[in-house]
Amino acid sequence: YNVRTLKTALLRHLGLRDDAVSFAKETLSIDPLEMGARFELAKLSENSDWTEIMRADNEDYRELSMIYMEAGLDAEAREILLACPNKNEPMTYYYLYHLTGEEEWLKKAEETDSLHCFPNRLMDVVVLSKAVSKDCPMAAYYLGCLYYDKGEWEKARSLWESVENRITLPTVHRNLSLVYYNKCQDVEKARNEMELAFKMDKEDARVFFELDQLYKVMELYYGDRLANMEENKALLTRRDDLYTEYISLLNRDGQYQLAYDLIMGHKFHPWEGGEGKITGEYRRALMGLASKCEDSDKGREKARTLLKQALNFPENLGEGKLIGELDNDIYWNLACLSDGAEKEEYLNLAARGENNFSSAMYYNDQPPEMMYYRALALNGLGRKDEAKAIGEAMVEYGKEHSADRVKIDYFAVSLPDFLIYEADLAKKNVKHCENMMRLGERILQGTI
Repeated sequence: YNVRTLKTALLRHLGLRDDAVSFAKETLSIDPLEMGARFELAKLSENSDWTEIMRADNEDYRELSMIYMEAGLDAEAREILLACPNKNEPMTYYYLYHLTGEEEWLKKAEETDSLHCFPNRLMDVVVLSKAVSKDCPMAAYYLGCLYYDKGEWEKARSLWESVENRITLPTVHRNLSLVYYNKCQDVEKARNEMELAFKMDKEDARVFFELDQLYKVMELYYGDRLANMEENKALLTRRDDLYTEYISLLNRDGQYQLAYDLIMGHKFHPWEGGEGKITGEYRRALMGLASKCEDSDKGREKARTLLKQALNFPENLGEGKLIGELDNDIYWNLACLSDGAEKEEYLNLAARGENNFSSAMYYNDQPPEMMYYRALALNGLGRKDEAKAIGEAMVEYGKEHSADRVKIDYFAVSLPDFLIYEADLAKKNVKHCENMMRLGERILQGTI
Protein backbone atom coordinates (compact mmCIF):
# COMPACT_ATOMS: atom_id res chain seq x y z
CA TYR A 1 0.00 0.00 0.00
CA ASN A 2 2.90 2.37 0.62
CA VAL A 3 4.07 1.74 -2.92
CA ARG A 4 0.58 2.40 -4.26
CA THR A 5 0.47 5.69 -2.33
CA LEU A 6 3.83 6.69 -3.76
CA LYS A 7 2.78 5.78 -7.31
CA THR A 8 -0.39 7.87 -6.94
CA ALA A 9 1.69 10.81 -5.69
CA LEU A 10 4.10 10.51 -8.63
CA LEU A 11 1.22 10.43 -11.12
CA ARG A 12 -0.15 13.57 -9.47
CA HIS A 13 3.23 15.32 -9.66
CA LEU A 14 3.52 14.37 -13.33
CA GLY A 15 0.19 16.07 -14.00
CA LEU A 16 -1.55 12.80 -14.84
CA ARG A 17 -4.59 13.64 -12.72
CA ASP A 18 -7.08 11.16 -14.19
CA ASP A 19 -4.62 8.28 -13.90
CA ALA A 20 -3.84 9.28 -10.30
CA VAL A 21 -7.55 9.45 -9.38
CA SER A 22 -8.27 6.10 -11.03
CA PHE A 23 -5.35 4.41 -9.30
CA ALA A 24 -6.26 5.86 -5.87
CA LYS A 25 -9.85 4.68 -6.26
CA GLU A 26 -8.58 1.25 -7.26
CA THR A 27 -6.57 1.19 -4.02
CA LEU A 28 -9.70 2.04 -2.01
CA SER A 29 -11.60 -0.76 -3.72
CA ILE A 30 -8.99 -3.13 -2.26
CA ASP A 31 -8.91 -1.45 1.15
CA PRO A 32 -11.48 1.27 1.91
CA LEU A 33 -9.48 2.34 4.97
CA GLU A 34 -6.21 3.03 3.13
CA MET A 35 -5.03 6.42 4.42
CA GLY A 36 -2.65 7.25 1.58
CA ALA A 37 -5.26 6.83 -1.15
CA ARG A 38 -7.72 9.05 0.73
CA PHE A 39 -5.07 11.74 1.24
CA GLU A 40 -4.15 11.64 -2.45
CA LEU A 41 -7.79 11.96 -3.53
CA ALA A 42 -8.09 15.03 -1.31
CA LYS A 43 -4.98 16.49 -3.00
CA LEU A 44 -6.58 15.72 -6.36
CA SER A 45 -9.68 17.77 -5.40
CA GLU A 46 -11.92 14.72 -5.20
CA ASN A 47 -13.65 16.01 -2.05
CA SER A 48 -12.17 13.24 0.05
CA ASP A 49 -12.08 13.85 3.80
CA TRP A 50 -8.88 11.97 4.40
CA THR A 51 -8.92 12.54 8.18
CA GLU A 52 -12.28 10.85 8.82
CA ILE A 53 -10.77 7.38 9.16
CA MET A 54 -7.75 8.53 11.17
CA ARG A 55 -7.55 7.86 14.87
CA ALA A 56 -7.76 10.77 17.29
CA ASP A 57 -4.07 10.55 18.17
CA ASN A 58 -1.06 11.39 16.05
CA GLU A 59 0.30 7.92 15.26
CA ASP A 60 -1.61 7.42 12.01
CA TYR A 61 -0.61 10.87 10.83
CA ARG A 62 3.09 10.29 11.48
CA GLU A 63 2.91 6.88 9.84
CA LEU A 64 1.40 8.43 6.71
CA SER A 65 3.81 11.34 6.72
CA MET A 66 6.80 8.98 6.71
CA ILE A 67 5.73 7.49 3.39
CA TYR A 68 6.20 10.93 1.82
CA MET A 69 9.19 11.88 3.97
CA GLU A 70 11.18 8.81 2.90
CA ALA A 71 10.36 9.59 -0.74
CA GLY A 72 11.60 13.16 -0.39
CA LEU A 73 8.11 14.63 -0.70
CA ASP A 74 8.55 16.93 2.28
CA ALA A 75 5.70 19.32 1.48
CA GLU A 76 3.11 16.52 1.73
CA ALA A 77 4.75 15.14 4.88
CA ARG A 78 4.61 18.59 6.49
CA GLU A 79 0.97 19.06 5.49
CA ILE A 80 0.01 15.76 7.12
CA LEU A 81 1.91 16.53 10.33
CA LEU A 82 0.30 19.96 10.61
CA ALA A 83 -3.09 18.23 10.54
CA CYS A 84 -2.29 16.11 13.61
CA PRO A 85 -5.17 16.50 16.09
CA ASN A 86 -3.15 16.23 19.32
CA LYS A 87 -1.25 19.47 19.82
CA ASN A 88 0.16 18.28 23.17
CA GLU A 89 2.44 15.58 21.79
CA PRO A 90 6.16 16.28 21.32
CA MET A 91 7.21 13.77 18.63
CA THR A 92 5.13 15.51 15.95
CA TYR A 93 7.01 18.73 16.63
CA TYR A 94 10.37 16.96 16.44
CA TYR A 95 9.32 15.58 13.07
CA LEU A 96 8.30 19.03 11.87
CA TYR A 97 11.70 20.38 12.92
CA HIS A 98 13.42 17.51 11.12
CA LEU A 99 11.49 18.39 7.95
CA THR A 100 11.74 22.18 8.06
CA GLY A 101 14.70 23.08 10.26
CA GLU A 102 12.50 25.75 11.86
CA GLU A 103 13.56 26.35 15.47
CA GLU A 104 10.01 27.08 16.64
CA TRP A 105 9.12 23.39 16.26
CA LEU A 106 12.11 22.34 18.33
CA LYS A 107 11.12 24.78 21.08
CA LYS A 108 7.56 23.43 21.11
CA ALA A 109 8.78 19.83 21.21
CA GLU A 110 10.98 20.50 24.21
CA GLU A 111 8.23 22.33 26.11
CA THR A 112 5.40 19.86 25.41
CA ASP A 113 4.33 17.46 28.17
CA SER A 114 6.25 14.19 28.05
CA LEU A 115 3.34 12.10 29.32
CA HIS A 116 2.42 9.25 26.92
CA CYS A 117 5.37 9.99 24.62
CA PHE A 118 6.93 6.66 23.69
CA PRO A 119 9.18 6.88 20.62
CA ASN A 120 9.72 3.46 19.08
CA ARG A 121 10.44 3.72 15.34
CA LEU A 122 13.80 3.61 13.58
CA MET A 123 12.90 6.98 12.06
CA ASP A 124 12.40 8.28 15.60
CA VAL A 125 16.10 7.58 16.23
CA VAL A 126 17.03 9.75 13.26
CA VAL A 127 14.63 12.55 14.21
CA LEU A 128 15.58 12.61 17.89
CA SER A 129 19.31 12.36 17.18
CA LYS A 130 19.07 15.52 15.10
CA ALA A 131 17.37 17.29 18.02
CA VAL A 132 19.99 15.96 20.47
CA SER A 133 22.70 17.43 18.26
CA LYS A 134 21.03 20.80 18.90
CA ASP A 135 21.47 20.32 22.67
CA CYS A 136 17.85 19.43 23.45
CA PRO A 137 17.69 17.63 26.82
CA MET A 138 14.15 16.27 26.46
CA ALA A 139 15.06 14.75 23.11
CA ALA A 140 18.00 13.04 24.83
CA TYR A 141 15.61 11.63 27.45
CA TYR A 142 13.24 10.26 24.78
CA LEU A 143 16.07 8.80 22.73
CA GLY A 144 17.43 7.13 25.87
CA CYS A 145 14.05 5.47 26.45
CA LEU A 146 14.03 4.16 22.89
CA TYR A 147 17.58 2.82 23.16
CA TYR A 148 16.91 1.12 26.50
CA ASP A 149 13.84 -0.59 25.05
CA LYS A 150 16.00 -1.95 22.22
CA GLY A 151 18.68 -3.28 24.57
CA GLU A 152 21.19 -0.45 24.00
CA TRP A 153 21.38 0.36 27.71
CA GLU A 154 24.87 1.92 27.59
CA LYS A 155 23.65 4.55 25.13
CA ALA A 156 20.52 5.08 27.22
CA ARG A 157 22.54 5.57 30.41
CA SER A 158 24.86 8.06 28.71
CA LEU A 159 21.93 10.10 27.39
CA TRP A 160 20.07 10.11 30.71
CA GLU A 161 23.17 11.01 32.69
CA SER A 162 23.82 13.92 30.33
CA VAL A 163 20.46 15.53 31.16
CA GLU A 164 19.58 14.37 34.70
CA ASN A 165 20.53 17.75 36.17
CA ARG A 166 19.01 19.77 33.33
CA ILE A 167 15.39 18.67 33.34
CA THR A 168 13.01 18.33 36.29
CA LEU A 169 11.56 14.98 35.27
CA PRO A 170 11.54 12.30 38.00
CA THR A 171 11.36 9.55 35.37
CA VAL A 172 14.96 10.26 34.31
CA HIS A 173 16.16 9.33 37.79
CA ARG A 174 13.78 6.39 37.97
CA ASN A 175 15.15 5.07 34.67
CA LEU A 176 18.74 5.54 35.80
CA SER A 177 17.92 3.54 38.91
CA LEU A 178 16.94 0.60 36.72
CA VAL A 179 20.17 0.88 34.73
CA TYR A 180 22.36 1.08 37.83
CA TYR A 181 20.69 -1.89 39.53
CA ASN A 182 19.93 -4.23 36.63
CA LYS A 183 22.89 -3.49 34.36
CA CYS A 184 25.67 -2.01 36.49
CA GLN A 185 24.95 -3.87 39.76
CA ASP A 186 25.46 -0.58 41.61
CA VAL A 187 22.88 -0.84 44.39
CA GLU A 188 23.68 2.44 46.13
CA LYS A 189 23.44 4.48 42.94
CA ALA A 190 20.16 2.74 42.13
CA ARG A 191 18.80 3.60 45.57
CA ASN A 192 19.94 7.23 45.41
CA GLU A 193 18.33 7.76 42.01
CA MET A 194 15.01 6.17 42.94
CA GLU A 195 14.81 8.05 46.23
CA LEU A 196 15.50 11.26 44.32
CA ALA A 197 12.76 10.41 41.79
CA PHE A 198 10.21 9.99 44.58
CA LYS A 199 11.43 13.10 46.39
CA MET A 200 10.77 15.09 43.20
CA ASP A 201 7.14 13.92 43.07
CA LYS A 202 5.66 12.68 46.34
CA GLU A 203 2.31 12.06 44.63
CA ASP A 204 3.56 9.39 42.24
CA ALA A 205 2.25 6.10 43.64
CA ARG A 206 3.99 4.02 40.98
CA VAL A 207 7.42 5.42 41.74
CA PHE A 208 6.77 4.90 45.46
CA PHE A 209 5.83 1.28 44.77
CA GLU A 210 8.94 0.78 42.66
CA LEU A 211 11.07 2.35 45.40
CA ASP A 212 9.64 -0.15 47.85
CA GLN A 213 10.37 -2.98 45.42
CA LEU A 214 13.99 -1.81 45.32
CA TYR A 215 14.10 -1.85 49.12
CA LYS A 216 12.64 -5.35 48.97
CA VAL A 217 15.28 -6.80 46.63
CA MET A 218 17.94 -5.01 48.70
CA GLU A 219 16.52 -6.93 51.69
CA LEU A 220 15.96 -3.76 53.68
CA TYR A 221 14.54 -4.53 57.14
CA TYR A 222 10.80 -4.99 56.69
CA GLY A 223 10.06 -2.70 59.64
CA ASP A 224 11.72 0.19 57.83
CA ARG A 225 9.67 -0.53 54.74
CA LEU A 226 6.51 -0.63 56.83
CA ALA A 227 7.38 2.69 58.49
CA ASN A 228 7.94 4.22 55.05
CA MET A 229 4.52 2.97 53.98
CA GLU A 230 2.95 4.52 57.06
CA GLU A 231 4.58 7.87 56.27
CA ASN A 232 3.01 7.83 52.79
CA LYS A 233 -0.39 6.33 53.59
CA ALA A 234 -2.25 8.60 51.18
CA LEU A 235 -0.65 6.75 48.25
CA LEU A 236 -1.38 3.20 49.34
CA THR A 237 -4.92 2.77 48.00
CA ARG A 238 -4.08 4.27 44.61
CA ARG A 239 -2.58 1.00 43.38
CA ASP A 240 -3.71 -2.51 44.28
CA ASP A 241 -0.16 -3.84 44.04
CA LEU A 242 1.11 -1.19 46.46
CA TYR A 243 -1.80 -1.75 48.84
CA THR A 244 -1.19 -5.51 48.75
CA GLU A 245 2.49 -4.99 49.55
CA TYR A 246 1.51 -2.89 52.56
CA ILE A 247 -0.83 -5.64 53.76
CA SER A 248 1.96 -8.21 53.33
CA LEU A 249 4.19 -6.15 55.61
CA LEU A 250 1.42 -5.93 58.22
CA ASN A 251 1.08 -9.70 58.13
CA ARG A 252 4.81 -10.10 58.46
CA ASP A 253 4.71 -7.79 61.47
CA GLY A 254 2.00 -9.89 63.10
CA GLN A 255 -0.71 -7.24 62.65
CA TYR A 256 -3.14 -9.82 61.34
CA GLN A 257 -6.37 -8.13 62.40
CA LEU A 258 -5.44 -4.84 60.73
CA ALA A 259 -4.33 -6.70 57.60
CA TYR A 260 -7.62 -8.59 57.50
CA ASP A 261 -9.70 -5.45 58.06
CA LEU A 262 -7.90 -3.61 55.25
CA ILE A 263 -8.39 -6.55 52.90
CA MET A 264 -12.10 -6.79 53.57
CA GLY A 265 -12.57 -3.04 53.22
CA HIS A 266 -11.12 -2.82 49.71
CA LYS A 267 -12.21 -3.99 46.26
CA PHE A 268 -9.24 -5.57 44.45
CA HIS A 269 -8.84 -5.95 40.71
CA PRO A 270 -6.62 -8.72 39.25
CA TRP A 271 -3.55 -7.63 37.34
CA GLU A 272 -1.03 -9.61 35.34
CA GLY A 273 1.85 -10.55 37.61
CA GLY A 274 -0.28 -10.06 40.72
CA GLU A 275 -2.32 -13.27 40.60
CA GLY A 276 -2.42 -14.99 43.96
CA LYS A 277 -0.96 -12.03 45.86
CA ILE A 278 -3.95 -10.73 47.77
CA THR A 279 -5.51 -14.17 48.16
CA GLY A 280 -2.26 -15.30 49.77
CA GLU A 281 -2.35 -12.39 52.21
CA TYR A 282 -6.01 -13.14 52.99
CA ARG A 283 -5.07 -16.70 53.93
CA ARG A 284 -2.04 -15.50 55.89
CA ALA A 285 -4.06 -12.98 57.90
CA LEU A 286 -6.73 -15.52 58.88
CA MET A 287 -4.18 -18.22 59.70
CA GLY A 288 -2.28 -15.68 61.79
CA LEU A 289 -5.45 -14.75 63.68
CA ALA A 290 -6.17 -18.44 64.25
CA SER A 291 -2.68 -18.97 65.68
CA LYS A 292 -3.32 -16.28 68.28
CA CYS A 293 -6.52 -17.83 69.63
CA GLU A 294 -6.50 -18.97 73.23
CA ASP A 295 -5.82 -22.62 74.04
CA SER A 296 -9.33 -23.34 75.29
CA ASP A 297 -12.44 -24.96 73.88
CA LYS A 298 -13.79 -21.58 72.89
CA GLY A 299 -10.43 -20.47 71.47
CA ARG A 300 -9.97 -23.65 69.45
CA GLU A 301 -13.46 -23.34 68.01
CA LYS A 302 -12.76 -19.75 66.99
CA ALA A 303 -9.49 -20.85 65.37
CA ARG A 304 -11.29 -23.56 63.40
CA THR A 305 -13.83 -21.01 62.18
CA LEU A 306 -11.06 -18.67 61.00
CA LEU A 307 -9.21 -21.49 59.22
CA LYS A 308 -12.37 -22.65 57.46
CA GLN A 309 -12.99 -19.07 56.38
CA ALA A 310 -9.51 -19.01 54.82
CA LEU A 311 -10.52 -21.87 52.49
CA ASN A 312 -12.93 -19.64 50.55
CA PHE A 313 -12.13 -16.33 48.91
CA PRO A 314 -14.65 -13.46 49.17
CA GLU A 315 -15.72 -11.65 46.01
CA ASN A 316 -13.89 -8.42 46.84
CA LEU A 317 -10.52 -10.16 46.32
CA GLY A 318 -11.29 -10.37 42.61
CA GLU A 319 -9.86 -13.90 42.28
CA GLY A 320 -11.12 -17.43 42.64
CA LYS A 321 -9.19 -20.45 43.83
CA LEU A 322 -6.88 -22.28 41.44
CA ILE A 323 -7.78 -25.91 40.79
CA GLY A 324 -4.42 -27.14 42.09
CA GLU A 325 -4.67 -25.29 45.42
CA LEU A 326 -4.92 -28.07 48.02
CA ASP A 327 -4.49 -26.00 51.21
CA ASN A 328 -2.38 -28.65 52.95
CA ASP A 329 -1.29 -26.14 55.58
CA ILE A 330 -4.83 -25.11 56.51
CA TYR A 331 -6.11 -28.69 56.72
CA TRP A 332 -3.11 -29.70 58.84
CA ASN A 333 -3.86 -26.89 61.28
CA LEU A 334 -7.54 -27.90 61.34
CA ALA A 335 -6.48 -31.47 62.11
CA CYS A 336 -4.38 -30.22 65.03
CA LEU A 337 -7.49 -28.52 66.44
CA SER A 338 -9.83 -31.51 65.97
CA ASP A 339 -10.41 -34.98 67.36
CA GLY A 340 -11.65 -38.38 66.26
CA ALA A 341 -13.15 -38.85 62.81
CA GLU A 342 -13.02 -35.11 62.06
CA LYS A 343 -9.29 -35.07 62.76
CA GLU A 344 -8.72 -38.04 60.44
CA GLU A 345 -10.76 -36.35 57.70
CA TYR A 346 -8.62 -33.24 57.90
CA LEU A 347 -5.43 -35.31 57.94
CA ASN A 348 -6.49 -37.07 54.75
CA LEU A 349 -7.20 -33.72 53.11
CA ALA A 350 -3.82 -32.39 54.23
CA ALA A 351 -2.07 -35.51 52.89
CA ARG A 352 -3.17 -34.93 49.28
CA GLY A 353 -0.87 -33.85 46.48
CA GLU A 354 2.24 -34.85 44.59
CA ASN A 355 5.87 -34.29 45.38
CA ASN A 356 7.19 -31.16 43.68
CA PHE A 357 10.13 -29.55 45.45
CA SER A 358 11.21 -26.95 42.91
CA SER A 359 10.69 -23.29 43.82
CA ALA A 360 7.31 -21.78 42.92
CA MET A 361 8.41 -19.77 39.89
CA TYR A 362 4.97 -18.80 38.55
CA TYR A 363 1.74 -17.84 40.25
CA ASN A 364 -0.03 -21.13 39.51
CA ASP A 365 2.79 -23.27 40.95
CA GLN A 366 1.94 -25.03 44.20
CA PRO A 367 4.34 -23.80 46.91
CA PRO A 368 6.75 -26.67 47.69
CA GLU A 369 6.37 -25.95 51.41
CA MET A 370 2.96 -27.63 51.12
CA MET A 371 4.80 -30.96 50.88
CA TYR A 372 6.04 -30.36 54.42
CA TYR A 373 2.45 -30.26 55.69
CA ARG A 374 1.61 -33.25 53.53
CA ALA A 375 4.38 -35.19 55.21
CA LEU A 376 3.18 -34.12 58.66
CA ALA A 377 -0.32 -35.34 57.78
CA LEU A 378 0.97 -38.66 56.46
CA ASN A 379 2.94 -39.13 59.66
CA GLY A 380 -0.21 -38.30 61.66
CA LEU A 381 -2.08 -40.99 59.73
CA GLY A 382 0.58 -43.52 60.67
CA ARG A 383 2.06 -43.63 57.16
CA LYS A 384 5.54 -42.93 58.47
CA ASP A 385 7.41 -44.50 55.53
CA GLU A 386 5.68 -42.16 53.06
CA ALA A 387 6.36 -39.16 55.28
CA LYS A 388 9.99 -40.21 55.69
CA ALA A 389 10.36 -40.57 51.91
CA ILE A 390 9.19 -36.98 51.45
CA GLY A 391 11.66 -35.73 54.08
CA GLU A 392 14.54 -37.61 52.46
CA ALA A 393 13.55 -36.34 49.00
CA MET A 394 13.46 -32.73 50.25
CA VAL A 395 16.92 -33.01 51.79
CA GLU A 396 18.28 -34.69 48.66
CA TYR A 397 16.71 -32.07 46.42
CA GLY A 398 18.31 -29.26 48.42
CA LYS A 399 21.75 -30.85 48.18
CA GLU A 400 21.50 -31.62 44.47
CA HIS A 401 20.02 -28.36 43.21
CA SER A 402 21.64 -25.61 45.31
CA ALA A 403 24.11 -24.86 42.49
CA ASP A 404 21.49 -24.87 39.70
CA ARG A 405 21.51 -22.05 37.16
CA VAL A 406 17.92 -20.80 37.23
CA LYS A 407 16.38 -18.79 34.41
CA ILE A 408 12.89 -17.57 33.58
CA ASP A 409 11.15 -18.99 30.53
CA TYR A 410 10.54 -16.12 28.10
CA PHE A 411 7.08 -17.50 27.32
CA ALA A 412 6.18 -18.06 30.97
CA VAL A 413 2.84 -17.27 32.54
CA SER A 414 2.66 -14.40 35.01
CA LEU A 415 5.45 -14.29 37.54
CA PRO A 416 4.70 -14.06 41.26
CA ASP A 417 6.83 -10.94 41.69
CA PHE A 418 6.95 -7.54 40.01
CA LEU A 419 10.32 -7.73 38.25
CA ILE A 420 11.20 -4.12 37.53
CA TYR A 421 14.38 -4.87 39.47
CA GLU A 422 15.90 -8.14 38.38
CA ALA A 423 16.02 -10.68 41.18
CA ASP A 424 19.15 -12.70 41.90
CA LEU A 425 17.68 -16.05 40.87
CA ALA A 426 20.79 -17.98 41.94
CA LYS A 427 20.62 -16.52 45.45
CA LYS A 428 16.89 -17.16 45.61
CA ASN A 429 17.47 -20.77 44.57
CA VAL A 430 20.10 -21.29 47.27
CA LYS A 431 17.69 -20.00 49.91
CA HIS A 432 14.96 -22.26 48.58
CA CYS A 433 17.23 -25.31 48.68
CA GLU A 434 18.35 -24.50 52.22
CA ASN A 435 14.70 -24.19 53.25
CA MET A 436 13.88 -27.54 51.64
CA MET A 437 16.71 -29.22 53.55
CA ARG A 438 15.62 -27.70 56.86
CA LEU A 439 12.01 -28.78 56.36
CA GLY A 440 13.11 -32.22 55.23
CA GLU A 441 15.26 -32.68 58.32
CA ARG A 442 12.35 -31.64 60.55
CA ILE A 443 10.17 -34.24 58.86
CA LEU A 444 12.81 -36.92 59.40
CA GLN A 445 13.15 -36.01 63.07
CA GLY A 446 9.38 -36.36 63.48
CA THR A 447 9.27 -39.81 61.90
CA ILE A 448 11.93 -41.35 64.17
